[in-house]
Amino acid sequence: MRYLILLLKQKVFYILIAVVYIISSAMSYNREHNADKLAAYYGTPIENKATEEVIEFAREQLGKPYQYGGKGPNRFDCSGLTRYVFSEIDITLGASSRDQALQGRRIAKDQLISGDLVFFKAAGLSSNNIDHVGIVVATSDTAIQFIHSTSEGVMIDDLKSSGYYSDVYVTGRRILNIEE
Repeated sequence: MRYLILLLKQKVFYILIAVVYIISSAMSYNREHNADKLAAYYGTPIENKATEEVIEFAREQLGKPYQYGGKGPNRFDCSGLTRYVFSEIDITLGASSRDQALQGRRIAKDQLISGDLVFFKAAGLSSNNIDHVGIVVATSDTAIQFIHSTSEGVMIDDLKSSGYYSDVYVTGRRILNIEE
């Protein structure tokens, strides 16, 4: 106790407190005023706990094999993966990618965030024939990464840099974070 009283009397202690406060304030100011640059570099922040859980659980499925009609937990087709992942947070999605494309709210490609669903159609099919779905796991100015199940198994691809997926993209849907 006596040592603490002596320390408080010294000016060094107060100077140290002031320096810590100034550094903390500067870091906070920089974070708040450069949020757009941070998002461009690190990607869009995960919006909430449910989204974080969906992304984390989806990533745990990476590498699992593809099976037509596979609904998990060890093998998946694309809609089986999305349905299985969202069931982890008690959200029921339709059984097929076409059914899932009718759920939630339509989102423009440039507004996609982590947790959104992205839908595709095979080249040559009409726009009503959605046949593939994935879950957005990260976005930035240069990338929209999504996890999905393909014939190669559960993997992550990039919507912006993949010529194929960019060409067959149909729509995005927001299931989580829907503003009322």
